[in-house]
Amino acid sequence: MSKRLRPGSRPAQTDIGVSDFVYLWLHVLSLAAYFGATLAMMLFVLPATRAEGDPAAGRRLLVAVLRRYDPFVITVLGVLIMTGAFRLTSYKAALQGLFFRQLGTLLAWKLVLTFALVMVAVYSVFGLGHRLVRSADWDEPFDPEKEAGIRRRLSQALALALLLAAATTVLGLKMVRSGVAESSLHGSADEAAQSPGALREGFVEHQRSGTEFEGSSTMEVFKNAQALAAFAPGKMKKVNLFETERMFCDVYGLEPGQEQSAHAHAGSDKVYYVLEGRGRFRIDAEERELGSGHAVFAPAGSSHAVINPGPDRLALLVFMAPKPS
Repeated sequence: MSKRLRPGSRPAQTDIGVSDFVYLWLHVLSLAAYFGATLAMMLFVLPATRAEGDPAAGRRLLVAVLRRYDPFVITVLGVLIMTGAFRLTSYKAALQGLFFRQLGTLLAWKLVLTFALVMVAVYSVFGLGHRLVRSADWDEPFDPEKEAGIRRRLSQALALALLLAAATTVLGLKMVRSGVAESSLHGSADEAAQSPGALREGFVEHQRSGTEFEGSSTMEVFKNAQALAAFAPGKMKKVNLFETERMFCDVYGLEPGQEQSAHAHAGSDKVYYVLEGRGRFRIDAEERELGSGHAVFAPAGSSHAVINPGPDRLALLVFMAPKPS
């Protein structure tokens, strides 16, 4: 099958959307602001107010800082959570059916750590910091021993919050690297799977190309077959990847129990390739159950069928040539 590029044709470029770019930088800046403010509170403000010669003056300084630190940290955490959720939406839209398989475990741990971070931060702000501010506002009697205990717990809570924030950040970076296995900003999905450094800033997008070939209209020449697999509750779902006058290539999606019943093509050969899951294939009188990575050849005229025995979904890459009339 001879294919030649027409003169002047070139692949189109892909770019990060404006909203994704804004969310990314808001997320990064909010994270930096949280780390900076919390480190400053733990390493500088608390030690400085403890070292103050006049305990009352040290208390006034700490309360003045907490009046600004508490609402600032709550606001920053809110921005972090919202922008992180928006970024996950972009990942899910790009990876489609592979989202939970690729990122599910990391996402679960990230959510657990994020919840723990929020709880610790809320405790440090409202359970400890606000108590000192309220005590000053209400002119409550000064109890050095009680205040020392609050300061100590506040320092410990801030240290724990920083550890949780660091761990959450590491998991977020691992999620970015996991997304590279399926697609990248620049280049084909196959190149991305072999180049873990290709994806930058956590945005996953398919490469689209306007390359033209002799004898066919303009088509997209780079596609992520596994990410495009679709499923329907009623029957097997077909998604076309490529089609010319000489061949076609589809992705079949079968829910557990769904099947493509026995049939034959008089003048066309067919190849099934298992992308994910397990399928039971029958070619004439021979039947086998095969998993991911296996290929099945159905010669022209042979009776062939496939069923998904479950319990997982089955995604198949299907190629046929010549194209049936």
